[in-house]
Amino acid sequence: MRDAITATVHVGDLYKSLPSNARKINVEDQIKAMIKAEFERQGIRFLDKPGLYPAAPYHMRKEDIGAFPVITIKQGRA
Repeated sequence: MRDAITATVHVGDLYKSLPSNARKINVEDQIKAMIKAEFERQGIRFLDKPGLYPAAPYHMRKEDIGAFPVITIKQGRA
């Protein structure tokens, strides 16, 4: 059985990392893709469908800190 992984993504940091010439039309889609990629980099597995749908078992928490959320996903058995 796999150990639990806890990963946190600060969405504000991702917005800051966007290039200054990012198209405003696609920014939300870019951010969503960056959030998912950052969680995957930290070891979180997702179901094979668009959006943030982690593979079970998981617990997701979103906190608004300032203008941007901080999302934490804990996945696996503790």
